[in-house]
Amino acid sequence: MEVARERSEPPARPVAGGRLLAVDAARTVAIVGMMAVHLAGEAADSWGALDWPSGFAAGGFAVLAGVSLGLTHRLRRPGWRPWAGQLARSALLFALGVGLAEISQGPVVILCVYAALFAVALPLRRLPPRVLLALGLVGTVVLPLVSYGLRTWLLDDPGMLRAVPPDYAVEWRTLTGEDAAVRVARTLLLDGIYPLLAWLPLALAGWGAYGVGLLRPERLGRLALVACALLALGFGGAALVERVTHVRAEAIAEVADAVPAALRGDRSPAELVDRGNGLPRVTGIDALLLAGHHTGTTLELWRILGVTAAFVVAFAALARVVPAAVAVAGWPGRIPLTVYSTHIAVGWVLVNGGLPEELTPTQEVVLLAAEVAAAFVLGAAYRGRRGPLEAVLAAVSRLAGGAAPARVRSAAAGPGP
Repeated sequence: MEVARERSEPPARPVAGGRLLAVDAARTVAIVGMMAVHLAGEAADSWGALDWPSGFAAGGFAVLAGVSLGLTHRLRRPGWRPWAGQLARSALLFALGVGLAEISQGPVVILCVYAALFAVALPLRRLPPRVLLALGLVGTVVLPLVSYGLRTWLLDDPGMLRAVPPDYAVEWRTLTGEDAAVRVARTLLLDGIYPLLAWLPLALAGWGAYGVGLLRPERLGRLALVACALLALGFGGAALVERVTHVRAEAIAEVADAVPAALRGDRSPAELVDRGNGLPRVTGIDALLLAGHHTGTTLELWRILGVTAAFVVAFAALARVVPAAVAVAGWPGRIPLTVYSTHIAVGWVLVNGGLPEELTPTQEVVLLAAEVAAAFVLGAAYRGRRGPLEAVLAAVSRLAGGAAPARVRSAAAGPGP
C-alpha cells in the first residue's frame, strides 16, 4: 500500500524560473569556497577573496542540506520505513566521514555532523514548514546560549580553547579511544569545529524556507528581502556591537594574554578572535556577541543564512536570463558528496605522491584552479543523474526502508557534504 501511495504522488518536475538550478549553483559556490579555504594558505594573504568563504562555505552546506530535506518526499511517508532508510543513510554517511578523516591532509571532515543532522531531522519531519522555519530562526538565538550553558556546566575549560582541542571532528581514534561515546557526543554537540547545536538552526531554516515556498519563482522578491534583512542583522549587528561595546577589543586582549606568540604563529590575536574552531576563543557569555567565522554565535549564523540566501536569489534571477549558464554552474552542486569526497581523496594522493608541504601562493592558486576545473568535469560527467556516492546512499536507504527511492525535484536533494 505504501508503494502505491508513493506512486500516486504527482511526478516531480523542475521548478520554473530555475530556482532549483539556483540551489545547485549555490551549493557549487559552497564547494568552491571550501576548496579555496582548504588550499589557499599563503595565497589568501595576497588575495583576500580566497579567505572570505571561511565559515560561509561550510555553513552554506548546512542551509542547503535543510533544503535537501524539504526536497526529499521520502521523509513525509508515514510509518517506520522513513526512519530505517534515513538512519541507514546517516550511518553510512557517518562511516564515510570517519574514513575520510583518516586520509584528510588538513581539511576537517564535516560528514559526521551531516549524518547527525539528518538523524536529528527525523523526529521533526511531520512538523509544518512554518514551524520548522520558526524553530530554525529562533534556534539561531537560543541554541548558542544553550551551547554556552552546557559547556559551562559540563566542561572543565568552557572558555578559552586550548591550542589543540580534544577533537575537531570525529575520527577513528575518537571511536576507539577511552570514553568513546562521551567524546563523540562532545565533539558533535559541544566543542568540535562543527558543533551540532550551532549548525542545526541553519538546516532547519533551509528546510522551513523550502517548505513555506520561499524558493518558488514568484516569491523571489520575498526571499531577497529576507536575505537583505539577515545580512543587515548579521553584518550590521556586528558593526553596531563593536561600536557600542568593547567586547571585541576585550576579546583580542584576552587572546593576546592567554595564547603565547609561539602558539599563535603568524596569526594576530584579532585573527584568532575572528576565526574560531567551532566556538568563540574567549571566556564569558559576552563572547556570543562576536561574529567570527566558525564561532557558532547568533550573528555568525545570521550572516551565513543571509549570504546563502543572497546567492540563491542571485542565481535564481540569473536563471531567468541565462538558465543554461546557471545549469552549468550547478553541475558540481548536483553531486556534492562525490565532489567533496573526491576533493579530500585527491589531497591525500597529491601529498603522498610528492607534492611539497609548503606551496607558493602561485602554486596554491594553480592547484585550486585545477581542483575546481576537475569538479566541473566530474559534475558534467554525472549531470542529470546521481553521482556514485549519492547513488550508493540512495541504494542503502532504499534497501533499509524497503521501498523504491523517492523521486526528488533535483539531484541536489542528495545529502550535501
